Amino acid sequence: QHRFLHIICATHHTVNANERIIAKNTMPQSIDLDMGAENGQSKSEEASKSEEALFTFTFHVESIRLFAHIGLFFVFAQGALITSYSGLDSIPDEEATEIFRIFAFNHTCNWIDHNPARMIAAILVPLYTVPTLGYIIFTHLRLARSVKKGEVPFWLLQTSRILSPFNFLAVALLHLWFVNNPDGEYGFVAHYIPYLLFQLALTFMGMMNVQYLIYKNELPFGVKPSIGWAYQGIFAALTFISIVGVITILAGTI
Repeated sequence: QHRFLHIICATHHTVNANERIIAKNTMPQSIDLDMGAENGQSKSEEASKSEEALFTFTFHVESIRLFAHIGLFFVFAQGALITSYSGLDSIPDEEATEIFRIFAFNHTCNWIDHNPARMIAAILVPLYTVPTLGYIIFTHLRLARSVKKGEVPFWLLQTSRILSPFNFLAVALLHLWFVNNPDGEYGFVAHYIPYLLFQLALTFMGMMNVQYLIYKNELPFGVKPSIGWAYQGIFAALTFISIVGVITILAGTI
């Protein structure tokens, strides 16, 4: 009888041990109630946000800049047509402009310096400025995300934090290019300053973009990084030469 009870007790302990093993394997090792609450809350927030969103879409940042440059093309194209072929009395002879007096030749600014081409260009210029302002913001956000992922160095983001506000302001003030006519009351200097800021902004945006593509290894057409660096140097040098040249000519003629 004692042997029978011993067998029953041993069997009972074995069953309990097996149950504990099964329970240990099926139950999670630890339960973080706070984490579970946060996950549940974040999922509910994401669900509510997705339900509130009317629509979502995905686009490439560079498509914004492409649209902006197409808009700028139309600004100058209408100016070229009106200035060159309209024959209006409001458009002076090519050799009678302030730009020709200073530089001894007319450049593309002459296409949008005289009404009605000037007025139409001022109306159309937001086709360039508005997308470009968005491009500056989105490229900075793209850069911040890439830095967070470790794809590009942190110094590039720091540089963008300095240059992006300048670029944004320079593009936002581009309309002064049309407000201050070179033949107007304030002369060519007031006309040139907005363009000078715009020229610098284009240089900074181009260099930042090339740097981003170099570190992401996404230069088009299989271009080597060394070519990208050379392009930045040449572009910056030409911009510097252009600015120094204009300022030198203005100093000698005004």
